[in-house]
Amino acid sequence: MVYKSISWKARSRRKKSLYVSLYGVSKYSEIEESLFEQLDPIFSYKGRVLVGKILKGALKATFKIDFNHDGKDDGTLNFSIPDINIPEKFNDSNFDLLIFDDLERCSIKIENILGYINSFVESQDLKVVIIANEDEINTKQEEYKRIKEKLIGKTFEISPDFLGAFNDFINQIEYNDITNILPNNLTLIQELFIKAECKNLRFLNQISLDFKRIFSILPREAQKKSDLLEEILQLLTIFSIEIYSARLKPENISQLSEKISKELALSRPQKDHIDTDLQENNAKKEIFNNSFLQIFQKYGYVNLSLISNNPFPSLLWWEHFFDKGIVDKDTLEKLMPSSKYFQDENTPNWLKLWHYTRHTDEEFEKILNQVESEYKKREFEDIGIIKHITGLFLKFSHIGLYSKSKEDIIDEAKQYIDELKMSGKLDIKYRDDIFGAYMGLSFQCKNDPEFKEFENYIVQCQEKVMLQNISDEANKLLNIMQNDISKFCSLICMNFSSYSEEPYSRFPIFKYLSPQNFMETVLRLPHENKFIVFSSLQKRYEYKNIVEQLVDELDFLKEFQKLFLVEVAQRKGKISGYILSLSNEQYLQKIISDLEQIKNAPQQNNT
Repeated sequence: MVYKSISWKARSRRKKSLYVSLYGVSKYSEIEESLFEQLDPIFSYKGRVLVGKILKGALKATFKIDFNHDGKDDGTLNFSIPDINIPEKFNDSNFDLLIFDDLERCSIKIENILGYINSFVESQDLKVVIIANEDEINTKQEEYKRIKEKLIGKTFEISPDFLGAFNDFINQIEYNDITNILPNNLTLIQELFIKAECKNLRFLNQISLDFKRIFSILPREAQKKSDLLEEILQLLTIFSIEIYSARLKPENISQLSEKISKELALSRPQKDHIDTDLQENNAKKEIFNNSFLQIFQKYGYVNLSLISNNPFPSLLWWEHFFDKGIVDKDTLEKLMPSSKYFQDENTPNWLKLWHYTRHTDEEFEKILNQVESEYKKREFEDIGIIKHITGLFLKFSHIGLYSKSKEDIIDEAKQYIDELKMSGKLDIKYRDDIFGAYMGLSFQCKNDPEFKEFENYIVQCQEKVMLQNISDEANKLLNIMQNDISKFCSLICMNFSSYSEEPYSRFPIFKYLSPQNFMETVLRLPHENKFIVFSSLQKRYEYKNIVEQLVDELDFLKEFQKLFLVEVAQRKGKISGYILSLSNEQYLQKIISDLEQIKNAPQQNNT
């Protein structure tokens, strides 16, 4: 909220004004230098010469205050302010109004800066305007109110012209389609600003620019869907307000669905514990007051539900947008088919079932039966889809919409995986995205013990198949390294900016490689690709929660280093030998040293 606080004595003739921003100001000299620089050129030069003389020592100014207007002093305020000995030419210059902006961002104590500003009114007979956001003034509110009562003559609240600013921002966007869409959603955006009690129009400008960036990469069919565009604007506006207001960190966006669901569960009283003790109730209240639920509940149930139920394109997509500034077109197009906005007669039945809340009783029953029939006929080979269907069956069993028990559902799901494994159709490279979802959709019941049991079973089956064919897989990796270095790097490294985890990022594939074959392949690479291989190996082992699963590769790396150093010695005095030596010193030696420390850590702890 922005206020103008004004204190002045009237003058007859109109003069110029001087403007000073207090943003980051920590010394009074900075203010006076700014004032002098705005005066006429001749006096400005003389003023700067006199600055050193003006700020001699500090004068303790004491103001007596009558709070209740009974004629008796109720207290005093002490301000440490400089001795303002402004020359006559300063008084005679052609201005009589001082404007001080950004009071809340001044580094000088609030009582001192206000006392200093007041000296211009009392001693120099000037008018003063102070512009401030009182909500952001970091001081004791009662103390600030006391000072304000004494020094500030009138206070005016400035209400932002939302419509005028909105139209100005739109006119700056050179994109005809957007200039038609944004005005149609003016009411929506304004309501969100009102619910958030946000009056900062700079946010509105950034929202307009960001919407242009997103809209420009949307496929044409998406640009024509008004309901989809409305959802994008809702999410963009809410996230922008909360992030720019420093209540939400961009890196937390992907966690919102899970966190809000947990907080909603905590906020509901349990049937058996309605009369819990005061301490437990206070604890729950404390959790709520510092929660994501508290941040977003002000926007109403509809918006809270939108945020916590897989919004378009996905929470992870929005996190990348705000955290890294990435407008990920490829991922957006990939997630479009799973969105409710693009479902039609060609939409797979399992996907229709995932959006079960959109159907009538008859539609739901029909789709559930269709999916169950397709499931029994083993029409699915995509593990992600099988996991989605299994999670949905568990969900419907739990809420009484599916007749099978959870145990029977998991037994049949395991049998499904066994059949894929026996037929050679089990995808050993399948991984969920790093937040435990597939196609941008969270698995139903993913935190239930039955679902976790099924996930573990899939991983065990994948590892068994991989071990059966491990030599072929390892040799394929060497071919990829030689022909597509970028793909090789992505296969072996964890990439937290990606929606999926690569198959070898946690699996010790190098354990099954021949060190000799690996070295010969590395030597055949161009020099720049050699460095890429070693830097990728370094990246592979840099995450502590992953490297423990890869420590079995240590023997391979040590044997590879022995062979590698022989090659370095043979090439001594050649540029190729120098490059290989650098690769060992900068990358390989440190990788081996770090892995040895991790491998030996348990032994050290036991001694």
